[in-house]
Amino acid sequence: HRAADAVLHFCDELANTRALRQSMKHLIGRIRMVQAFFRTFLARKSAWVKEKSEVWTIWEDFHLQAYFKKTRASSPRNAQPSPRAGKKGQSPRVNRQSPRGNGDEEKGDGKPPKRTMKMSSPEWFKSLRIPVAYRERTLSNWYVAELRKSVNAFRLWLVVVASVSRCNEDMRHFRQ
Repeated sequence: HRAADAVLHFCDELANTRALRQSMKHLIGRIRMVQAFFRTFLARKSAWVKEKSEVWTIWEDFHLQAYFKKTRASSPRNAQPSPRAGKKGQSPRVNRQSPRGNGDEEKGDGKPPKRTMKMSSPEWFKSLRIPVAYRERTLSNWYVAELRKSVNAFRLWLVVVASVSRCNEDMRHFRQ
């Protein structure tokens, strides 16, 4: 009896170990699938943010130009911000650090934008742009919010389809 009990116990443990190994393989496969979906999502979001960031910059430049053309036409003295800090008319965003605190700004060279560009230059207003990190974070947050709305709308449609399907099934059973 002892030898048979030992063999039975060994076989039970072997079966449990095999089931555990299969469960772990299944779990690891599902984790890898989720990781692949997440990597795809991040790549898609990054490409979308990059594309929209370029469009944002174009619109931002357009509106900055329009504003300064308008103020220059109405009052040439107030149209150009003073290059010295603390003067009235200077944008508070000019020397703002990025949220990471490393000064990673528009050019990406690790330095905050300089106010050395001449005010007579047609593109001096570009130093007043919203920093890249803020722009990308804003676009990324907006993308995720829109994705959540889309997922919730899809879930609602699934509820509607399931409800209609149940009603159709009830009608079929009623007719029979």
